Amino acid sequence: RRDIIKCTFNELSEITTQNSGPKYVFSHIVIPHPPFLFGPNGENVTPDHREISGLQSWENPQGYINQLIYATNEVSTVIKNIIKNDPNAIIIVQGDTGTATMFPSTPTEFKDVYQIHSILYAIRIPDVDNSNTMIPVNTYRIIFNNYFDMDYEYLEQHSYMLDQNNVWVDITEKLREYRSD
Repeated sequence: RRDIIKCTFNELSEITTQNSGPKYVFSHIVIPHPPFLFGPNGENVTPDHREISGLQSWENPQGYINQLIYATNEVSTVIKNIIKNDPNAIIIVQGDTGTATMFPSTPTEFKDVYQIHSILYAIRIPDVDNSNTMIPVNTYRIIFNNYFDMDYEYLEQHSYMLDQNNVWVDITEKLREYRSD
C-alpha cells in the first residue's frame, strides 16, 4: 500500500505533462487512514500487527498526525505542479469523512458526529465565484454550469447519519447549531 500511495502522488504530479488537452483525473488515496505507514517526512513506518489488522484503528493519534503532515506536503506539491503546467486547471481535493480519532466505533457524543462530518473540501475553479453555493453536493453542478453551459439547480447542504434502527436521520440543523456554539 505504501508503494501505491507514493506512486499515485508521483503520477498526479506529472499528469499535466503527459499529453496536451483536457483531462479528467480521479484519484482516491487512502491516506491518512490507518494503518499509518508514513512519518511526517515520508519515512517508512512499520505499524504493529494490531494496526494492520484494524484492531488498533484510530487509537494512534500521533501516527495519524504524522501521516497527515506527509499527505498535506504531497498534495501541496501535486497542486503546485498541476497549476504550474496548467494555470486554468480545476482542482478538487475532498475527503470522504472527517477524522475519527477519538472513538473506536459508533460515536456516542455529538462532538464526535460533528468531527466525522467535518470533511476536507478544497476546490479551485479559476474565474468562478460561487462561494454561496460552494458545498460538496454542488461541486459538479458549479463546474457543469460554468464550463459546459448547463443549468443545474444548486442544492442545499444536508447531512445524515444512521440511528440505532438503521434509519437515516437528517442532522443538518444540529450540525449548524453545534458549529455556531
